[in-house]
Amino acid sequence: MARDAVAAFRLETPRLVLRHLTRRDLAAHLATRADPLTRRYQGFPRRYGALEALAFFAWMQARDPAAGGWFNLCIAERAEDRHAGDVALNASGSEAMLGVTLERRAQGRGYATEALTALLDWLKGRGIAVVRAEIDARNQRSIALFEQRLGFAFQDSYLDGAVMVNRYARPAG
Repeated sequence: MARDAVAAFRLETPRLVLRHLTRRDLAAHLATRADPLTRRYQGFPRRYGALEALAFFAWMQARDPAAGGWFNLCIAERAEDRHAGDVALNASGSEAMLGVTLERRAQGRGYATEALTALLDWLKGRGIAVVRAEIDARNQRSIALFEQRLGFAFQDSYLDGAVMVNRYARPAG
């Protein structure tokens, strides 16, 4: 996909915008990644600073989110275009894997449900048939989000080091 078309990515919901992460999101993005209560259930690198984040943002600017490989989109509050978190997407063929990270201040407001519902519809329009999620079995809030609010079905579990991980799936859209 051409760079201009990719850079223009924008998916709007009533309260949110999903868009590329940019330099203006850097401080909030790094603070969220450094928050021990946020990162306890996630496997992103422990050493992740401004240089790595900016390089990752630049790399994603030149790509289609559905092109394959892990891709993060900013979840921004629409009224002020304020960073609230991000969704992670890894599309491959007719399947995709999803994850979500919200700043603590943005949790419990329905933002994850709203953002992921819009993204599921968008993925269906891109030819994605099945969407999967892998969730730390201790993360009851994420499990409730994916099972109860987004309609994902439990598939199985596996041990990743000392962490039990649950796998979920559902049709896109």
